[in-house]
Amino acid sequence: MTTQPAAGEPSTPAGPTKPRVGPGTRTALVALAAALVGGGVAGAAVRFTSSNDAPTSTTLTTTVAAPDPVVNRSVSTDDAVYRKDAPGVVSIVATSGSQGAEGSGFVIDTAGDIITNDHVIEGASTIRVSFTNRDNVPATVVGKDPSTDVAVLRVHLPENALHPIPLGNSSTVRVGDPVLAIGNPFGLTRTATAGIISAVGRSITSPNGYNVDGAIQTDAAINHGNSGGPLLDARGAVIGINAQLPEQSGVNANVGVGFAIPINLAASVAERLIGHVPVTHPYLGITGETIDSTVTSNARVPASHGVLLAHVAAGSPAARAGLIGGSNSAVLNGQTYCLGGDAITSLDGHTITSIDQLRADLQPLHAGSRITLGVVHADQTRQTVHITLGNWTSAPKGQQASAPACR
Repeated sequence: MTTQPAAGEPSTPAGPTKPRVGPGTRTALVALAAALVGGGVAGAAVRFTSSNDAPTSTTLTTTVAAPDPVVNRSVSTDDAVYRKDAPGVVSIVATSGSQGAEGSGFVIDTAGDIITNDHVIEGASTIRVSFTNRDNVPATVVGKDPSTDVAVLRVHLPENALHPIPLGNSSTVRVGDPVLAIGNPFGLTRTATAGIISAVGRSITSPNGYNVDGAIQTDAAINHGNSGGPLLDARGAVIGINAQLPEQSGVNANVGVGFAIPINLAASVAERLIGHVPVTHPYLGITGETIDSTVTSNARVPASHGVLLAHVAAGSPAARAGLIGGSNSAVLNGQTYCLGGDAITSLDGHTITSIDQLRADLQPLHAGSRITLGVVHADQTRQTVHITLGNWTSAPKGQQASAPACR
């Protein structure tokens, strides 16, 4: 998988540069449990520079919703979802000196834990949270994971002051499902925008270059300040964290395409952060591409399905296991392929049919996990390879970057 910039969350020019994230491509680098892919994206936090402290208007609210089964996924009940969940959405102002960022977040429990994007609070020395434009309380950082762009904050308030929003299941969402986003675009607190799920299984790139698979694409309006806010299903459950806009559009605002981090991934990361358990991301260290009919009908490849290795990073787990990347490039039906390398055909006994599947199967794993790969070498010999996955965040930066072009 090749590293690529991706569509990112909206962020204003002032202040620190926000992470870039974007949709995945056919070729991707399996760095963690996922691959790194290209495509630029801008973050959705509002950046500001001020001679004073933060701007007068607090922004973004964490959406919290009590369980309520009244909503049918096929029936539009945006007003009911908003009334139920808006009290759990918060506005976040993170400052460092004269610079700062505004974003959104949402309450997840009565202990005062709030989920937001890591890029919203990146580099901040002071973080304050507002539930309405009339209150303002300090927040501390429980933990953060730049690789998935997830952070957990905590405020110290009575339980009856908190309104947690229930978490849904992002693995069950379908294209066309209605969704509601609540956040603080441009400092306009608790703004609701409605739309549908436009696509699932997108790949976006986090601030530190890690590829986040399974992202949700929506046409609900996402703008600067929406970062960290909830994307809600028709029952009012959080299915994603609004995070990015497509930078390649050239428009620094809503263009009908926005991306949310799937809540299943975010919740698992948040749980580890709250429990002070280290968050690690598996690293394989390969660049590869799907073996499809274009390849098999126009070139000699070692297998009829799987992932053809274009590059294996020196010193990576894949390299230590003896995997070999391609040595020469060829243009087939308008696409450039790197030929001559090994092919991965299975992972832990399950058939691999695409680079996207390989990334998806790796992403839930942790650094140190042992995996078994079915490999077919260029000479058609087959081998079962046992590999211990590395930690992407501690891998040399040269190994994390895109592989050089195949000769």
